[in-house]
This record gives sequence, structure tokens and C-alpha cells, in this order.
Amino acid sequence: MCSSWRKPRRAPPTVYTARADAGQAKAIAATESSFTIEVRFLGGLTEVQQAAFAQAADRWARVIVGDLPEVEIDGDVIDDLLILAQGVSIDGPGRILGQAGPTHVPTAGAGASAFLPAKGAMSFDTADLAKMEEEGTLNDVITYEMGHVVGVGGLVWSLPNLLELAEEGALVTHATPIDSGIMLPTIPLELPGESLRH
Repeated sequence: MCSSWRKPRRAPPTVYTARADAGQAKAIAATESSFTIEVRFLGGLTEVQQAAFAQAADRWARVIVGDLPEVEIDGDVIDDLLILAQGVSIDGPGRILGQAGPTHVPTAGAGASAFLPAKGAMSFDTADLAKMEEEGTLNDVITYEMGHVVGVGGLVWSLPNLLELAEEGALVTHATPIDSGIMLPTIPLELPGESLRH
């Protein structure tokens, strides 16, 4: 895996790029280009907190290795996922932690990128970030919440006509995307009654 920190010529935001291992991408996904997550820091985060986002992006880039076609959103050419991350004042410690999820999911016309998040946002209460840092839970929480941005649970699974499930009440182990205009592989899901949300 190749990762890098860079500051654009105009100060903030700082950008961190995590790339899946090229060898794994070739072996597992049969592609010459590996999956890339760009985390763009918009402010309100300490260096330690930014490092937690970088570590989370690296972890997800070890799991998701195959490249997707570039998409253009809001003037940004995105290869493969852009995450806007920030710390903001919400309500102080202990109440609303923040929010994380995809903000842009390409539709069926996007080919292999269809229905997979291309852009997302992660905004956390600065008071809760400091508390998680003190308690040693920051890395795990950021990694977990970044999962929502990459498409685990939530919005992506609730899009109309995305999933065709096994018969009602049966053991659901797979779902197949339908009505998307493209053929996608069957993917494993949780058992009935288990929540895809937290």
C-alpha cells in the first residue's frame, strides 16, 4: 500500500491519500490500478485526529483493493473516493458525536462506479473527538464511521431497487443488485434481524 500526505499550494485543506497495494489489486481485482481514498481535511482537527483518519483510510484501502472509473463531482475528478473530514462544535461532549456517510453515489449510468460512494463527509464534534482521544477509542470510532462513507450500511443499501433478497424469512446470506443496468457480483449480507446500522 502506498500512502501520502500533501498540502496543496493554497493552505488548508491538508490532504491524505491512501492507496491499496498494487499487487493485491492485480491479484484480487485483476486491475493495474488500485483503489484510492483521498481524505481532505477541512479544519477543526488536531494532528493526532488527522492521523486517526489517515489510519482509517489505510485500513479501508487494505480491504477494498479494486479500482473504479474516475467520476467528476462538483468540479473534482475523484479516483475512487473523496472524504471531506472536519471537526466542528456541535453540542459538547457526550451527546451528538457527529455524522458520517456518502454524499454522492453515482447512478446506473456511471458503469462500474454505479451505486458505490464516490464522495462523502465526516463531521465530528470537537469535544467528543478530544474525549475519544483521551479514552483511546478515537482510531476505532473513526475507522467504523468511515465504513459508512465507503458504503457499509445505511444509504447505499436503502436505494430503491438495489437489492433482491432471498425469500421473506429465509436465511439471507447474499443480495444481488438489480435494475441498475449493469451486472454486479452477488455480495454477502447479514442475517435477518441483524441491523446494517448501529
